[in-house]
Amino acid sequence: MTWAVFWATAVAFLAFAGLEVSLLSGVGIALLGAASLGAVFFGAKATRDRALGQLAALKALTARGELAPTDELIYTECLDLASAIQGIRRTYRDEIEGLQRAAFRDPVTGLPNLNSLKLMIDRNLPKTSYGKPAALFHLRIDGFENSGTTLGSDFAERLERDVSSRLSLLLATMASNADDRMRNALLASKAFNEFMIFLPDECDRQAASVLARHLKALFSEAIEIDGRQIRLGLIGGIAMAPDDGVSADTLIKNAGMALDEMGREGKAGFQFFTPRLERVAVGRQKLEQELRDAVSAREFQPFFQPKICFRTGRMVGAEALARWNRPSGQMISPGAFIPLAEELGLIDEIGFQILDTACHSAAKWNTQDLDLSVAVNVAPSQFDRTDFVDRVLDALRQSGLPPRRLELEITETMAVSNPDRVINVMHPLRAMGVKLAIDDFGTGHANLSMLTQLPFDIFKIDRQFVSSLEQDQQAPAIVEMILAMAETLGLETVSEGVETEAQAAFLRRRGCTIGQGFLFSRPIPDPDLQTMAAHWIAQKKVAS
Repeated sequence: MTWAVFWATAVAFLAFAGLEVSLLSGVGIALLGAASLGAVFFGAKATRDRALGQLAALKALTARGELAPTDELIYTECLDLASAIQGIRRTYRDEIEGLQRAAFRDPVTGLPNLNSLKLMIDRNLPKTSYGKPAALFHLRIDGFENSGTTLGSDFAERLERDVSSRLSLLLATMASNADDRMRNALLASKAFNEFMIFLPDECDRQAASVLARHLKALFSEAIEIDGRQIRLGLIGGIAMAPDDGVSADTLIKNAGMALDEMGREGKAGFQFFTPRLERVAVGRQKLEQELRDAVSAREFQPFFQPKICFRTGRMVGAEALARWNRPSGQMISPGAFIPLAEELGLIDEIGFQILDTACHSAAKWNTQDLDLSVAVNVAPSQFDRTDFVDRVLDALRQSGLPPRRLELEITETMAVSNPDRVINVMHPLRAMGVKLAIDDFGTGHANLSMLTQLPFDIFKIDRQFVSSLEQDQQAPAIVEMILAMAETLGLETVSEGVETEAQAAFLRRRGCTIGQGFLFSRPIPDPDLQTMAAHWIAQKKVAS
């Protein structure tokens, strides 16, 4: 056999290996080199080098006439070469498939991910220009976080796979029931507890509403895994093409806006995107940035609502209530910014700013012989911080306020959620004289046994009970029970929301210690509070 036969046989085996090789002396060698280069990147360098080494050596020896290869030698070497290249090709294919799975599939559920969803949407959206609407659902499943925390990440992943299977089965069932709009539905995984459904086939608002009802029904009952009953919540946002967007990015953004709006309302169900939501979102983004800037600039300050002793009529203290003092001079109440601050994780810093300023104000009151205490609300996340005690001590030290003049208010819900935490945090502070008040008492789930173990000094009766004293027949009994409980435990009581003389008279007769509300004063700035307290002192001196 001549060397020409050798090269022809080699080319045949290379073609068998799946490589398009035409001429080894020119283009064929280049293609083989390109294939070998791919092998370098996918861990096949040693195999590539061995195969090319064998081929190059044979070619050189044959060209110089130093070797007249036999049929057996040619067959063996070409077979080795074909096998080596086939291995390179197989490795290359496996690596490419792995990269594609990672790029376009969710690793837990195996569903298409957001990248795959975007490709599918952009491929189908041109149909909408011919009067064929499409719908995009953005679903958020509530309850995954609690399952992961209490039962472990493995269980949470099983729950995630179970939910994805249920969603897939629902779409398949609807498609099998002659609903052609579900035939090409794409279910994708966006995040740990978020899924998206794209309906490309003439899905109008009516068809989207039908699917929304089926989805709500799917999560109306608990899911059982390993004998555990898991109850999940479902909210969703829906964007329609072409009305709400003609690109994947726009539709995904608008469906997300609708979802977020539904989440802020705190209700289960679905929300269609509307242009109003976009205006709200733009305004919200602006407010978020302004709020962050305000925290950096320390624009938050306390207004003080006086607390009046029912027995003497004397002002004995004030509660510090956060206000946002904008550079324009506009004062914004907490109801407008506290929920957003909590969502953005800014509430802790705002709370500490109010604490610092309130302590400085109260320290100044006491240098003027006003003899007033100050009460400061504490957010749950603020109380849970590991540096909470240090921050309180810093506020006292820097202001010079005696610890006995500071009251910290936490809600009843906070107290009963982790009583051991309350005891550990308050122990060093109460040892110094700082008082602890349980705010909104009567609205939570505390029982007498628990209350006797918690380090409280003050009960604050929630304003809803006080405001109902004259309308609700049960309200007086509830307030009397709270006051009797406080007396038994030797605690001070503060009634919030006192607005009428009749309410004040009832509370005074039943032994309530302190009243707070519009009957006495609205929240006022520090200078006004000082003027009010000084005026009271002057009146007492004249009377005496």
